[in-house]
Amino acid sequence: MTHTLLPPNHPAVQLVKRVGTRIAKVASDGGGGGYYQHMKNLDWEFAVINSPDVNAFVAPGGKVVAFTGLLNIISSEDELAAVLAHEVGHVLARHHAERLSQLNVTGLVNMLARALLGIQIPGAL
Repeated sequence: MTHTLLPPNHPAVQLVKRVGTRIAKVASDGGGGGYYQHMKNLDWEFAVINSPDVNAFVAPGGKVVAFTGLLNIISSEDELAAVLAHEVGHVLARHHAERLSQLNVTGLVNMLARALLGIQIPGAL
C-alpha cells in the first residue's frame, strides 16, 4: 500500500534511523559549530513512507521522514547521509521557526476564516 508509514522494524526504517541518529548526534553535540543549544533535547524520530516520491523532509521537533522512492535511487549510506544531513540542517538553522515568523496577522486571519468557512486554501491538499 503506497503513502503509508513503514513499520519501525522494516529494514528501510532501520537504515534511515541508524544513519540519521548518527548525524543528529553530531548536530546536537555542536560538532558542526554554530548555535546548537536548541538541538540538545530534541527527541529525534526517523520514519519512511512507502511512496515513489523521491523526497525527504523534516518537521518541527526533529521528525525526519524519507520516502522509499528516494531510498530506491541512492546507492550508498553516504548518499543517504548527505540527504539526512541536509534535513537535520533545516532544524539546526531553525527554518521552521523562520517560516512561522513570516506569517503575518492578515494571512493568519485569512487562513482561519477560510478554514472555518470551508473554503479551500489554494495549494493545500
